[in-house]
Amino acid sequence: DHIQGTDATINGSSYQIASTEELNRISKKIRNQLGLKAKQLNNAETRLNALNTDYFENPSLYAYDTYGYDNTYYSYTNYSSTGNNTNTQ
Repeated sequence: DHIQGTDATINGSSYQIASTEELNRISKKIRNQLGLKAKQLNNAETRLNALNTDYFENPSLYAYDTYGYDNTYYSYTNYSSTGNNTNTQ
């Protein structure tokens, strides 16, 4: 058993996004194995999931908004926190 996600594009890069339900399912499983009581997750991932209702209603959109939480853009040889290409060649 492992965490399941759906495809998303964030700042031009491909990711797998797990739903809040999936995150809570895995958290409960791990906490149970550690002998801890289950807790509902409330973290950056679950808060971003709550803001991305369109993505979860229609994951074929692939667009998952990080609302400024992650503004790093990656390219083949570099990265930039502004989204501008820093390659000067």
